[in-house]
Amino acid sequence: MRKVRTRRKGHWTLVVIPDNQERVTNWKVPRWMLRGTAVAAIAGVLAGTYFTVTYGKLQREVKYLEHLKVVNQQQGEQIQELRQQTTEMQQRMQAVVELEKQVRELVGLNPKPPAGTTLSSRGEGPMGGGGERALSVGPVDEWKEDVSPEAPLDFYQTEPSLTSDGLFVLQAIGRDLQGVGSQIEEQLAGLEQLQKEVVARQQYLAAIPSRWPMSGRITSRYGYRRSPFGREQEFHDGLDIAARKGSPVVAAGAGKVTFTGWKSGYGLSVIIDHGYGYRTLYGHNSSVVVKVGQTVKKGDVVSRVGSTGRSTGPHLHFTVFYNGNTINPEKVLQ
Repeated sequence: MRKVRTRRKGHWTLVVIPDNQERVTNWKVPRWMLRGTAVAAIAGVLAGTYFTVTYGKLQREVKYLEHLKVVNQQQGEQIQELRQQTTEMQQRMQAVVELEKQVRELVGLNPKPPAGTTLSSRGEGPMGGGGERALSVGPVDEWKEDVSPEAPLDFYQTEPSLTSDGLFVLQAIGRDLQGVGSQIEEQLAGLEQLQKEVVARQQYLAAIPSRWPMSGRITSRYGYRRSPFGREQEFHDGLDIAARKGSPVVAAGAGKVTFTGWKSGYGLSVIIDHGYGYRTLYGHNSSVVVKVGQTVKKGDVVSRVGSTGRSTGPHLHFTVFYNGNTINPEKVLQ
């Protein structure tokens, strides 16, 4: 079959001649129709191309939105975790502040450190850099209190973009918070250890028999002396302090009363075990005001001056034992 086109004025004629010599067919097609058909075809091609391109773009945007949805959910979970970490860190920092306050009170320093007190730590850390770092542990009431899931994002003073980069930033912040949390834990552990050591030191200082049991004139010191009852030399195992009868005698250190009663040579006596190897004896008393098993503090009254036992007049005989042996009381008295 052959197609023959002839051009005439105002229209086109399409002639169809069959190969088998059948009837010849022709159509007259107006020129405007051909132009319209061509325009429509071109428009169709352009529309198809536009639809294909637009559909592909929409598909990519849909996938991107799905990705953002996943990232956004991950960021929400990460932010919630950061809020939890911040709350826990706030509590631990409060514990550090309180413990530091207790330690300060124990050592007689200002119990209320100024706001913004810093705790230093050395070494490398997740925040970068080296040398000495300082952690601010100012008053907790200066912290933001909104830590609910609905809290605005500016609670963290930053607003990461809804991309995987933003998620990476949040994860990095989380790691930094963990690093700072570790530093806080180290500071807290250090303060707890310091508190134990301070308490132990204070207990030791309170127990050491370093306080004079009474004020008065020393009539005989520790060591060899001439016996007041004869001319021979004798070893005097303590201090004799002269005072009026009935004057109060106080414990030289904190401890537990282990003996009250009559002791040969010392008369009515009191013995206190202070621990750390120390014991003290208070002799020649006129009366005793403590009982065996009683715990006394440094400075508590334990007896009254007298002249019982081997004595030439009212005075206190004060002996200090260390690990079972007598020592010169003046070496520990302050």
